[in-house]
Amino acid sequence: MHTKFTLTIEDADGVSKTMVRETDWPDASPHFLDATEQVLLPVFHSLQLQSYRQRVEQVARQLAETAQAEYGGTVIRSPHRYRIDGEMGRTSVAIYGLQEGQRIVWTPAADGFPTLGPREYHVTANFRQLVLTFASKMSFRDAALAIRRVRQGGVDARTPVTTLAERVEHEGEAVQTWMDQKTAQVLAHHHLTAE
Repeated sequence: MHTKFTLTIEDADGVSKTMVRETDWPDASPHFLDATEQVLLPVFHSLQLQSYRQRVEQVARQLAETAQAEYGGTVIRSPHRYRIDGEMGRTSVAIYGLQEGQRIVWTPAADGFPTLGPREYHVTANFRQLVLTFASKMSFRDAALAIRRVRQGGVDARTPVTTLAERVEHEGEAVQTWMDQKTAQVLAHHHLTAE
């Protein structure tokens, strides 16, 4: 049996976007329950990720339009997509800025879209938590497989093992820096030195 799933998202202005995913249901068999789940999970994951992309792009556009009142200029779509590594998967979205003549007068960096390096992804808090949870209990390779499973295993689920290792190392360095700063504050508050 062939089934079509339709998801319509309507924004506050009444503009709607419809996403359609189609799939064939598995035939009745001893493994029907498992097969049905395997068919549905990627369909729902795809709709969920597309909804996420659409919402983030919508907010990015709204931020640019709001900033336009303060900075002037013309709303432009960035030539580069903003890359996100999240619990739902790796994805990229369009973001917007303001341009006046040849000069960029506003970018969304201060409003939730931090500037990224050329190959860098913005890492969401949920994904950071997922990485740290898995990587603290198993090898990075096993953690990568577990994360891919949580992300439903699609192409957008793949985060390289080296990226996971770098992410864990980065988080560890951030914790160490915070601890050093806090230690210095406590010592200074009690008029003590590190010696």
